[in-house]
Amino acid sequence: PDGSYAVDGFGSATGHAEIAALITGPVHQQLMRDGCAHILSSPTIAIDGNHATAKNHSIVLRHVDGAMTLYRAAINDWALRRTDAGWRIVRRVNRLIG
Repeated sequence: PDGSYAVDGFGSATGHAEIAALITGPVHQQLMRDGCAHILSSPTIAIDGNHATAKNHSIVLRHVDGAMTLYRAAINDWALRRTDAGWRIVRRVNRLIG
């Protein structure tokens, strides 16, 4: 509930409702109407007790004029925390490459 997700060009969201609003918001909804694909690489993970960090790349492809085209290429920095219920995301930062 206190997790955050910051996305270059779209600001930062904290908590379930704000993070969900990124998906239900107009930009992401238009991507889905156009046809899109989100592809994430396998992460590199470093665990330190009950905390961990991870890094991976992500790309978003968007259907434009009959072809899938690159919409975003980014690197993601993750902070995680181990809880009694398992690992939980504390923070994700999505930074554009380039």
